[in-house]
Amino acid sequence: MIADLLKFELKYHFGQISFKVAALLFLMLGYFCAVKGGFGSDEVHKNSPYVITNIMALLSLCSIFSATLFSANVVLRDSMHKMEAVVFTTSIKKLPYFGIRLSGLIIAVFSLLLLAALGIYIGSFFIDKNRLGTFHPYYYLQPILIFALPNVLFSAGILFCTAIQTKSVRAIYVVGVLLYIFYMLASILGDSPLLATSANKAGSADILPVLLDPFALASFFGETRTWTIPQRNCQLFPFEGTFLLNRILWTSFTSLIIVISYHLFDFRLAQQQQLKVKADKIAYPNLISYRTLKVVPGGIAYHFRAFIARLKLELIFLFKNIPVMVMLLLWVFLFGTALKDRLFSGAYGIHSYPATGIIIEEIRSMKFGLILIIFYAAESICREKSVNIHSIIYSSPAPDSVFWMAKILSLFGLVFVLATLNIGIGIILQLTHGYFRIELPSYLSLYYYSAFPLLLFVMLMVFIQN
Repeated sequence: MIADLLKFELKYHFGQISFKVAALLFLMLGYFCAVKGGFGSDEVHKNSPYVITNIMALLSLCSIFSATLFSANVVLRDSMHKMEAVVFTTSIKKLPYFGIRLSGLIIAVFSLLLLAALGIYIGSFFIDKNRLGTFHPYYYLQPILIFALPNVLFSAGILFCTAIQTKSVRAIYVVGVLLYIFYMLASILGDSPLLATSANKAGSADILPVLLDPFALASFFGETRTWTIPQRNCQLFPFEGTFLLNRILWTSFTSLIIVISYHLFDFRLAQQQQLKVKADKIAYPNLISYRTLKVVPGGIAYHFRAFIARLKLELIFLFKNIPVMVMLLLWVFLFGTALKDRLFSGAYGIHSYPATGIIIEEIRSMKFGLILIIFYAAESICREKSVNIHSIIYSSPAPDSVFWMAKILSLFGLVFVLATLNIGIGIILQLTHGYFRIELPSYLSLYYYSAFPLLLFVMLMVFIQN
C-alpha cells in the first residue's frame, strides 16, 4: 500500500502544470548556465567539477521557491478541496500519511535539480571541445549528493512542516520568503559572492558565519576562492572540515523540525471552537424599518466613489497585513546591514566614504523587492477567491476595472514604500556616520530608476493573474 500511495503522490505532483513549467525552467537553466555561464577564466573547463558544483549549488537555492509552490498547491490539496474528512476516515495511518506527503514533496523538488544536472550535461554537447575536459559521472553525482539533496531536504522539510501544521497558503508563502531573506542575511555574514562583497575581507576567517549558511554556499566559495586552474578542472569539493559540519548541522536541524512537526500533527479534523455567550450579555441590535433607497449604479461619479472606497480597503489590507509588515521590517534590517557591510567592511577591509552617489549606486537595484511584491500580489489578487466571495464582488454594479485598478495602485503603493525605505536607510546611514551633505534630488531620482521598473513588473503580474 505504501508503494501505491507514493506512486499516486508522485503522479499528482508530476501532473501539475506548475511542476511541468518548473521542470522545463530548471532544464533550461542548467543548459544556459553551462553554455553561457562564466564560472572562472577561459582555462577552466565548462564541464569541470568546480563549474558543475557551482551551478548545482546556486540552483539549489531555487528549491525554496519550488518547494513553496508545491507545498501550497499539492500538500494542502485535502484542506483546500475539503477532503480531509474522507482521507482521515480511511485505513491509512498517521505515519504513512505524513511520510508519503513529505517524501512526495522532497522527490518532486529534488527531481528539478536532477533535470538541471541533465541540462548541464546536454549543454556540454554545444560547447567548443577546447573548453571541455574529460567526462566523469561523479563530477555530477557528488554535487547532487552533497549540495542539492541536503538543500532540498532543508527547504522542502521546513515548508512541509509549515504547511502541515498551519494548513495556510499565506503561512507557506511567508515562510518561503523569510527563508530567502534569512539566507541573504547569512550570506552577508558569510561573505557570499552572490552579494557585492564577494572579495576577501581582512580577518574574515570565522567559522560561525559559514555554519550559519543553510545552503553551504559560503563554505563552497570560501574554500574554492584560492583554487588554481588545475584544481578547478580536476578536484572534487572536499567533503570534510567545516563543510561537513555544516551539512551535519542543518540536516540534523531539519530532521528535528520534521520529528517535532510529526508529533504535533493532529491526524483528525480540526474542531472549530464554539463561542459560549452568556444570555445576560447578549446585545440585541436596534431594529431598522424597511425603506427603499435611491441607488444610481452608473456614471462617472458612482465609478469614482466605488474606486476610492475600494482603494481605501486595499490600502487598509496592505498596511494592516502583519506578514507584509514583518517582511518590511526585515527588509530594513537586511538592506541596512548589507549596505553598511558593503561601505564599511569592503574588500580587504577598505572603507568607503558615505557619499550620496556611492550609496545610491548600492541601493538602486532593490534586489529583494520583487520577491516581496510577488508575495503580496498573489495574496491581494486572490483574496476574494480564497474566501469564496469573488462571485459576489464581481457581480456588483461596479465594473471590473474599478477592482483591478485599486489592486494595481495598492501594489504601486508597496513599491513606493520600498523605495522610500531605501532612501531613508541611505540618509540615516549618512547622518549616523557624520556625513551631512544630503543630496535629496539624487535620492528622489530613485523613484524613477528603482521604482518605475518594479511598476512595470506589477503590471505584468496583474496581467498574468487576470
